[in-house]
Amino acid sequence: MSTVEIKSEVREAKSILDEIFKGHNAFILYFRQGNRPPMSKVFMNKGNLHNAIERAKQHCAVMDYKFCGVYSFIVDLDEQEKIRENELGVHI
Repeated sequence: MSTVEIKSEVREAKSILDEIFKGHNAFILYFRQGNRPPMSKVFMNKGNLHNAIERAKQHCAVMDYKFCGVYSFIVDLDEQEKIRENELGVHI
């Protein structure tokens, strides 16, 4: 298989995945099960963090987990740096 063919297949796979996950974001759910240490699961959810938290709480209730928290799994580092600059009032 040539490099051109491989690149073509990668582009095709990427476009298929983009269609499948269109509008979905990755989040990480932290939970406890009984007396065990906290565990985590990465999940896809359509919408914002608030929607993901509500969905995760429902999942924890069904699975009999203790909900600990939900956070964005993939973050934009540039955006986080801009937020930090705004909080401090300085340019990093």
